[in-house]
Amino acid sequence: MVDVRDHEKLAELAQQRNTIYGLLVLVYAKEPTLELLKKIKEPEFTQALAEFGVEVEEEFFYRSEHELLEDMVVEYTRLFIGPGKHISPHESVYVGPYGTCGSEGGKGLLYGEATVQVQRLMAEWGYGYSADFRGIPDHIGIELQLMFLLTAREQEAWRSGDTGAACGFLEKERRFLAEHLVRWVPTFCGLVEKEAKLAFYRGMVRITREFILSDHDDVVELLANCQR
Repeated sequence: MVDVRDHEKLAELAQQRNTIYGLLVLVYAKEPTLELLKKIKEPEFTQALAEFGVEVEEEFFYRSEHELLEDMVVEYTRLFIGPGKHISPHESVYVGPYGTCGSEGGKGLLYGEATVQVQRLMAEWGYGYSADFRGIPDHIGIELQLMFLLTAREQEAWRSGDTGAACGFLEKERRFLAEHLVRWVPTFCGLVEKEAKLAFYRGMVRITREFILSDHDDVVELLANCQR
């Protein structure tokens, strides 16, 4: 366990987590872009993937960016947007009494209780909401973006020596992970892993699932250290 007095080490840890959340935002927030393709080729990205046992396919380095981007946009659209049957990237479809993971075993509904909860937390914590993600705040891209913002603020607090503020951001992260991401992202990732045709998306959902679960445990441990 990292000593809460070791601000430099804790800032580095927050930065590493922030980097991974930033990469995941690029993967899920919207259709793939050239920015994502360039990130995939960066050593920082490939190293993060390798730590989870996923290697970037050789085609990312020898195929033209135009061809790669076209394939990835088609896959993203098929998986998450449609038309036709697709895998919803919205929390409310999976949680609540009528979600696919809920007590009623429903088909899932958009604009459910989770949508309201996420938007309320964002407002409570001082973050505005932009309707860039098809107008629904509980899109996985927005939820990951919130964690990206929180870990960035945590990092700043550690670097400035403000232990209280840093631990406060850790508590927000713990709450959001426990009440939202951990409850539905593993199920979402399992569905995508079964349906994805491109190895890139199969690898990314494995990383996402493992990272979200391990990050929750790590944050709980760090918070216990804060309370000593």
